[in-house]
Amino acid sequence: MNFHQLHIFYTVAERGSFSAAAQALHMTQPAVTMQIQSLEDYFGTKLLQRSTKKIELSEAGATHIASSASLISCMLFFAKGSCFYSHAGGKIAYWRQPNDW
Repeated sequence: MNFHQLHIFYTVAERGSFSAAAQALHMTQPAVTMQIQSLEDYFGTKLLQRSTKKIELSEAGATHIASSASLISCMLFFAKGSCFYSHAGGKIAYWRQPNDW
């Protein structure tokens, strides 16, 4: 699992389709699908319920989407400054800009 895969997962869930996510991420639809499948393999469960008309979060996907959104937000803020992230499991991370070290 890596940040890129989480970002793809979040974008697919947000856009509701693989093709819309691929367009937003400047990727091909098969590449997006492959990354989602890899992430599902990592977690050992389906994160998305697929149908011909729409994509919805599975129960496992709904569990992981909030953490994915928080991590994406942290990574975006990390580029600009500091970020604080707390996980339900009690893990806490704090990053600072290098000039603050």
